[in-house]
Amino acid sequence: MTQQLSVPSIFESFNARNLSPAQVAERFIPPPRHFDDLILRRHSLVIGPRGSGKTTLLKMLQLPALAAWQHPEGDRYRTNIDFTAIFVAADVSWGAQLNALGRNKLPQHATELLGLSAFTSHVLIALVDAINDCVSGDATLVPTLASKYVSISKLDEVALCEQLARSWLLEPPVKTLQGLKLALRERLSTIAQIAFRETLLPQDSLDERLSAHGFLYLGFLECATLAIDVFNNLAKQPERRWAFLFDELEIAPKQIRRRLFSALRSTDQWLLFKLSISPYHEDASVLETGISAMPGQDYQPIELWYPRKEEGYQFSEALLRAMLMDADVEGVSSEQVFGTSIFDAGDLERETDVSAYRPGTSLHRRFLSLAEKDPSFAEYLKKNNVDINKMHLLNESQRAGQIRKGTSVVAVRENYRSSEGLAGAPTRRERSRKAPILYTGTRALFAVIEGNPRWFIGIIGSLIRDYKRYHHRIPRSTQARTITTATNRFRALLRTIPYHQPGSPSSRGLLSLLDSVGEFLHTNLVQGPFNPDPPLSFVVDSRTSNETLEALGRALNAGAIILAPDPGGEALLSSLRGKRFRLSYMLAPGYGLPLNLGRPMALSHILERVPLQQPQLSLLREDD
Repeated sequence: MTQQLSVPSIFESFNARNLSPAQVAERFIPPPRHFDDLILRRHSLVIGPRGSGKTTLLKMLQLPALAAWQHPEGDRYRTNIDFTAIFVAADVSWGAQLNALGRNKLPQHATELLGLSAFTSHVLIALVDAINDCVSGDATLVPTLASKYVSISKLDEVALCEQLARSWLLEPPVKTLQGLKLALRERLSTIAQIAFRETLLPQDSLDERLSAHGFLYLGFLECATLAIDVFNNLAKQPERRWAFLFDELEIAPKQIRRRLFSALRSTDQWLLFKLSISPYHEDASVLETGISAMPGQDYQPIELWYPRKEEGYQFSEALLRAMLMDADVEGVSSEQVFGTSIFDAGDLERETDVSAYRPGTSLHRRFLSLAEKDPSFAEYLKKNNVDINKMHLLNESQRAGQIRKGTSVVAVRENYRSSEGLAGAPTRRERSRKAPILYTGTRALFAVIEGNPRWFIGIIGSLIRDYKRYHHRIPRSTQARTITTATNRFRALLRTIPYHQPGSPSSRGLLSLLDSVGEFLHTNLVQGPFNPDPPLSFVVDSRTSNETLEALGRALNAGAIILAPDPGGEALLSSLRGKRFRLSYMLAPGYGLPLNLGRPMALSHILERVPLQQPQLSLLREDD
């Protein structure tokens, strides 16, 4: 495997990394189950692609964020969180920057030593910030956080800083928490200077020179544990719990990542670890050995994606309500803003007890239209004794087994399939792919956005502005153009991610691989014989090349493919072989696919049927 690639996002401007804890809290909507799992008194591994909310979830555990959070459920969460959070953002100076300074001239053991020392300094800076949050907040402002705040005198602060400075081999210019933090930042500068200077000196005495700097050998966990004990005793809270929140571990050096994975087996009841990472990483193998931390036992895996679209509806509805209130739009439902989805006619019928299959409805007309131009669909209806004009008279189990599961397939097939030729012979022609009206309406929009908060804010925000301007349901044409723009931006981003095609000396964009899968699934669904449950997902089988595996790992981290895990299966993957995936619904409008998980098919079979050298798709046209 090559070095892990950091994957960009189509809505990078909404990245919580750039926001303070109080700013994050202003618009935070807790995703059901995810946030409840995260606040548990246990180690956690937060896993998700770019934009899925990993940083936001971790930052919301900080005291300033909890204090600023105005939400109906805020007090419940504040009461149930029984630890003090220490947020540690990933930083290139943990290792990559040191490599750059040394121009890779230093031996590996020296680079690792310097990188771990920089990491320790970052951790201690984060710890000092967390302690400062505890002593500088006003306990009377938020009663449910009162126990988290501590009042200490200036003399106590001096004594605390003196003891920590001695332990951390520091000489703070001022014996305050701010002075301690400044000294740690100066240490980071010193480490960088050492790295650069050592590239100019003979290496036969390198180890001797490095050993002269005792602080290089300090361990982050030992230093932090001592500081926590000192502060807890000072605060007269010896049983106070702390949680380290380490963000974006995919960009951290390997030795740091592996050390933190090992920490998930920690049994210290006063210290928790909550780590965030993208779903594919070669170092995940550390968690797959017989002596590794076990999911569900040693730590709680929290998966920030929804293999089945229905799982994300509740969060999307809550986020939409919050955005509408923020725009001073109240008293309207999501259906009043976006309308209903063509794909969900059967589900809405079951929920409202009003048959969407009765003669004259749009669903009934769609079934009639497809039966007239698609002999294989007409044959399917005949074989299953389905009278289109009497579908509404079938009982619930009959409709569920024979009709409802195929309504999304019927919608796509009818939309894209052209009329048949003479004597019923299929022409194999399709309607042009234009602005995707199929993918409009509340639940279709929610599905396409995949419950990704960054995508949601970027896409829905512009539509809410349209609603506020015109005060009526947003036209489907406007929704379609917005979705088309987002899909095209995502496709353009995926084109920039390299993919080394097996047997080819040149690198192609990742999009070429995904287009092959999407085109096969669409062609099979629309031009093949009607099947109410066609293949719409794929399994990475043993015939998949290593180059393709690496590309799929990048696609997974970018949110372009979605893992459909087995019950109890691992969510952080070091290998994709044997795993089942679907294409992101954000790509579905470009390929003309229903928003279903569908049956799986071997990936090698798909790629053999559609050669990579002949991509057949073009971008959607936004002006159609």
